[in-house]
Amino acid sequence: MVRLESLTTELDSVPSECFGYPHSIVLENMPSLSNVILQKSFQYVNNIIANDFMSSSYKKSASICGMDAWSSMNPIVTHLTVNSNCLNELSEFRLSRLVVLKELVIGESCMNRVTAFEVTEMKKLEKLVIGANSFRQVNVGSNHLYVKNCPVLKRVEIGDNSFEHYGVIEIATVPLLEDLVLGDSCFRTASFELKGD
Repeated sequence: MVRLESLTTELDSVPSECFGYPHSIVLENMPSLSNVILQKSFQYVNNIIANDFMSSSYKKSASICGMDAWSSMNPIVTHLTVNSNCLNELSEFRLSRLVVLKELVIGESCMNRVTAFEVTEMKKLEKLVIGANSFRQVNVGSNHLYVKNCPVLKRVEIGDNSFEHYGVIEIATVPLLEDLVLGDSCFRTASFELKGD
């Protein structure tokens, strides 16, 4: 969808996997769009490009816990909270479908089967907070956290004992990062690398 400058009404989809399996999606030049509902959409997309998409006042919050809530969640959410002790059955957590996400808060003791957490190319993300005792899967050598190419990210906060068994943490190309807060015993076995431009 491109060059729909005057589009303001919502695109509505019942939870049916509409746009669930395309390889690539382009959303451009829709600056007046203020409400989009596309449940179960963009779940398996390899590439999403979103430029000048959604009005600057648009805000949509979601709080989730179970797999059903995650898989049916509207991908056009700006503020996402994963409640504590949730999504521990997940082995993969893909953020790429959340094209306008500004804030991600993951509670305590979450996603403890996930071995790779990649926060990359999140053009709107400003804040990433992960509670204590999350992402603790033991998979020696291949566990990694990447936070890369997030041009407006200002704060990353990781609670005690999270990512304890992850071998690599790489934070790169986050030019506006102001606060990096790591709790006790995070990344105990990791090589830690911060990269500027």
